[in-house]
Amino acid sequence: MDLKTYNDLHNSVMNCQNDQCPRFKHFKPFLFKRLERSLDCVSVLFLSEEIPPNYHSLSYDEIFQHLTKKAIAQKGKVTKDICRMIGRPFNPTEDKFVYWTMAVKCIPYERKYFKYHTCDRYCVDYLKNEIMLLPKLEYIVVYGKHALKTLRRINDYLPQNLRKANIYTIANSMPEEGFNMHFDNRNFKVIVLFHPSYSNIHYEKPTNFKARRLKEMYEVIISSKVSSQS
Repeated sequence: MDLKTYNDLHNSVMNCQNDQCPRFKHFKPFLFKRLERSLDCVSVLFLSEEIPPNYHSLSYDEIFQHLTKKAIAQKGKVTKDICRMIGRPFNPTEDKFVYWTMAVKCIPYERKYFKYHTCDRYCVDYLKNEIMLLPKLEYIVVYGKHALKTLRRINDYLPQNLRKANIYTIANSMPEEGFNMHFDNRNFKVIVLFHPSYSNIHYEKPTNFKARRLKEMYEVIISSKVSSQS
């Protein structure tokens, strides 16, 4: 699947008819609707795991409004952490330098490991296309082990140390500049963080001192990267 425009990508996601995917059948997959020109300068992609499960009964417009309001108000676990990383609120539909997406575009009807990874097996092609449509992308910030496992499905392009290690090992062993990733004839820096739902617990553990220090440093790097372009 090689979609040439963001509009093509959005339509493909919204009309996904994969019957093998264990999602709520009434729920349409979700992808923020963005203008093509809003992607030209994006330098940071934030990859979280999925749409919040309690949204499964909402319409696309309702989810769109909920997530956008949280980002602008700097509320919600993921959106609040993204705002802290970039040093300001953001609008996920039109921010010039920040792109936020979910590894799984739908909501699995059971939040079980194998259900999630049946879904992300199909969603990874969408993620590849999203990366390909961001010509100036430099950083991919990954939240949590499930989002990391989706990124790992781009197997031919991930370094060995990102393929097998668990999220705790990775968060504590990252080089200061992040991991290198090569895809679409380009190089990116991959930063792997604990999911915001568990960040406080894990970062405060004495054994995760390095992970906490790196997280603080990455906040400075990403914030300066985004603000310098504004």
